[in-house]
Amino acid sequence: MPEENQITGPSKVKYAGIFKMKEVYRVAFDILTTEMGYDVEEQKYREKVTPEGKEIEIIWIAEKKINDYYKFKIKVNFFVVGLKEVEVEKAGVKVKMDTGDIEITIKSYIISAWEGRWENSPVLKFLKGVYDKYLMRSFYQELKARIYDDAYKLENELKAFFNLSRFM
Repeated sequence: MPEENQITGPSKVKYAGIFKMKEVYRVAFDILTTEMGYDVEEQKYREKVTPEGKEIEIIWIAEKKINDYYKFKIKVNFFVVGLKEVEVEKAGVKVKMDTGDIEITIKSYIISAWEGRWENSPVLKFLKGVYDKYLMRSFYQELKARIYDDAYKLENELKAFFNLSRFM
């Protein structure tokens, strides 16, 4: 059975105000896929209409294979409350935007023995422990630094996006 170790998180990006939900979605997806090389799967999309506006919950699982033994996983949860469409004047032109509260939660993991080959016998299971503890220790530390950078790059890019959207 693959072993999943949480490295970062939960880190949160919160914003209340005017933004475009489609742009948030696109920016986060582009960062994960194009810039970082992850495969993104949308595990959940739930939308509920309330009198205060739409309530949206989206869960992504982004994975990147490092080698036959290690794999990175970043879990991204979007939770939006009170999402309403509004018209905003930008440079004298009316533009449709969204308003509401959004919270994005990011967690990152390193998955070891992700193919499950090491669980076939007690001897392999013992060797997996030796392999992890003694042979791969320094490489694992490098991987922790890499996924830490990926998770916080995503967080910082989203924070920058919301900071820029304030001045639209």
